Amino acid sequence: MQISGIFDLEKMPKTIVGLVSALFICLCCNLWAATCSERNTSQLCWGQNSASNGYCYWYSPMWQVYSCAECKNTPVTLTNGVGNVFSGTVPNGVDYSIQCPMKYTCNSGYAVNVQVSGNGLVIGGQTYTPVCKKCAADEWADADKFVLNFGRDVNGNVENMWQAVSDAGALVGTGLANLGCKTCGSYATVNSVQTNCDCNTHYAYRETGSSDLQVVNVKSNSCSPIEYRICFNHTSAKECNNYIRYKYKEGYDPYDSGNYGVCPGCDLGYIMEHPNDNRYYFDSWWSGVDGTGKQYFSGNIIYEDSYNIADECVKDNSCEIENIDTINLYAKWLPKSYTVTYMASYEDKECGSTQTCKYFTDCIAGSGYSSVKTCVNPGKTLKGWKCISGCTSDFIAVGNAIPEPAVGENIVLQAVPQDCTPGYYCYGETKTPCPAGTTSDAGAYSREMCKVTSETKFCDGNGFCFNLPISGGVYVK
Repeated sequence: MQISGIFDLEKMPKTIVGLVSALFICLCCNLWAATCSERNTSQLCWGQNSASNGYCYWYSPMWQVYSCAECKNTPVTLTNGVGNVFSGTVPNGVDYSIQCPMKYTCNSGYAVNVQVSGNGLVIGGQTYTPVCKKCAADEWADADKFVLNFGRDVNGNVENMWQAVSDAGALVGTGLANLGCKTCGSYATVNSVQTNCDCNTHYAYRETGSSDLQVVNVKSNSCSPIEYRICFNHTSAKECNNYIRYKYKEGYDPYDSGNYGVCPGCDLGYIMEHPNDNRYYFDSWWSGVDGTGKQYFSGNIIYEDSYNIADECVKDNSCEIENIDTINLYAKWLPKSYTVTYMASYEDKECGSTQTCKYFTDCIAGSGYSSVKTCVNPGKTLKGWKCISGCTSDFIAVGNAIPEPAVGENIVLQAVPQDCTPGYYCYGETKTPCPAGTTSDAGAYSREMCKVTSETKFCDGNGFCFNLPISGGVYVK
């Protein structure tokens, strides 16, 4: 009889079908309920760990091959935390090939600690029980750390060894000394949730070999005074054209020599020309571009003993601080001034007056004439101004803008007079019409110079007009 490799269940008796089905289910049950010893790879050990089938670890007794062994440690119930057999992926860089590790995580403000009593792990005749210890107000505990302990050595004995490991798998330290609450270093304060330490204001921590400053999450490292670099930027560009250093609580180092002090009356001579337009002059240093924010230094930057720019920046909250230690200040530039001198004649300078004008602001010709009106002959009015020096136009009409001079030059203008208009009399800037029915010749300078002539018309209420036969004219008295 030939036995087929395939069962035909429809032709088999029901009892045989039942037996085959039960056998198949049983085989599957045994497969899924395999014990640790039946697993033969480290991936199976860790990959099949669960509370239902037990916890396994990759284990090898001395002089034997590795195999999956069952964890014997009993999870400890923690108050203010969680404890269990570690069943996740073995952290990177940490070899737990022969251990059955435990994981303990405490709530914020609590730290994993171990007490020698209770019903924990028996190590060397002592019972060690993990607990979550409440940290004092000025203490902290790692929020992102858990603790793994060796469950057994190669002979199956529990070792007196603990390791603090971060969630990323980095080994923090070995031994019970790495557990528990920690204190902050110098010039640092525990944060509000007691998970780390932050440097005090104006202090920072720099890790050995690093150029970066750190002010938060510095652990138990000590912080040091920040050495601020105060950058004086000539424009909005952060080019730090000049800089000095200020070390908190120690003072200024204007020459970048490493010697800090109060530097009273220290003149750094940072008065300079505008890099793009010499019609501006330097005024002061501000926290914002173009004289915005708050003024910090002025002129040639003379420091007072008591002036502490670091504290001022924090108090005002207006300084722009980059990379923790760079304070950016910006130059404020103001337009330079020039002088316009008005004269009646170039030779008679005593009859002149002056006007101060600024670059970028229209300076209107004629505004200085009131001071020279007594120098203009009676019967004349001002036609405009002749440029004697400093400007590019030969003649500037009254009311027009005066072209700006070159930087460092001033402008001299001479009055250009003209005769008073007929029918008016003029004195200085005052131009007055003659009384009704009278007129005047050009250049009249008083009311008495207004007159009635043969050209004057007289009209009655009926619209009849006539002229008087007057020779020369009759002047107003």
